[in-house]
Amino acid sequence: SREVVHKPKVVMMKKTGLFLIVLISMLMAAQSHGLGLGMLDFLPVKHFTDEDWTMAKASAGKALQQGKEGQVFTWLNEANNHKGAYKLLNILEVDGRACRDLYIRHITRNYKGSGSYRFCKMDSGEWKTTGRTPDE
Repeated sequence: SREVVHKPKVVMMKKTGLFLIVLISMLMAAQSHGLGLGMLDFLPVKHFTDEDWTMAKASAGKALQQGKEGQVFTWLNEANNHKGAYKLLNILEVDGRACRDLYIRHITRNYKGSGSYRFCKMDSGEWKTTGRTPDE
């Protein structure tokens, strides 16, 4: 697939398309569990509360919709000290789709998790992960 880097465009955030962090976390857990790695117990997202998910989705959605390369979007739930950060690494086009490479870091209790993932905008307007970024 051919990748073309574009300058970011500010786009109105669509609330209906921002369940992406839930999706990526479920994908990560399912992949780890499905591969028999038993890593689910160590993933910070296993310990997320509903309030954590709300904050995470809002922050990640801003990163994907409005972020500029290098910009970091964070959230902190003061009630339980769970937190996350989303750094926009790359804005690109893959196979005619707007895509973003996003570095994700979550911290809950004694658990930390991070990785870089590629998200592409689907025809429905939702951002979905296509997996790890090619350089990982």
